[in-house]
Amino acid sequence: MNPNVSLASLLLLLASQFGCEMPEMDQPAPIPVVKSTPAEKTKPVTTEPAEPREFTANDPKKGKQVRSVGGYAGAVFGARFWAEHQIIIDNIKHTLDLYNAEHGNYPKTHEEFMSKIIAANQITLPKLDAGQEYIYDPETHTLDVRASQASAETTEATTEGRTPPTPK
Repeated sequence: MNPNVSLASLLLLLASQFGCEMPEMDQPAPIPVVKSTPAEKTKPVTTEPAEPREFTANDPKKGKQVRSVGGYAGAVFGARFWAEHQIIIDNIKHTLDLYNAEHGNYPKTHEEFMSKIIAANQITLPKLDAGQEYIYDPETHTLDVRASQASAETTEATTEGRTPPTPK
């Protein structure tokens, strides 16, 4: 008799005797359901605009739209826009350093920054989401993003029941 056949027969006999049963396991405890009250659902809307934060390559609208697609295509095309926006940020920082070297100081106001740095060097700032705007911070010498004043006024007016002012 073939030794492989007898070994296979022995294994089948042992498997039939002991079987392949599922071991008993403790059942996990059920997850408690937390019911929210209506007071928790209605949070008051803050009327104060958010503090400005430094502009990053992930802020512009165009890159956010592409990344929201997700998956491989979103990552690849999102990387393209991130790189373009990072080049703009690096260009602004370099231009600020050159301005400081030439004049001995950085721009003192947002208007001076926009005219002497952005407009003079033909830098095109990417579009931001609605309700956001660029603001130059003369203390840190950075370009920041903040909620626009018009959107803050609109939020404040709508929470108080007034009609928002019309832009001129």
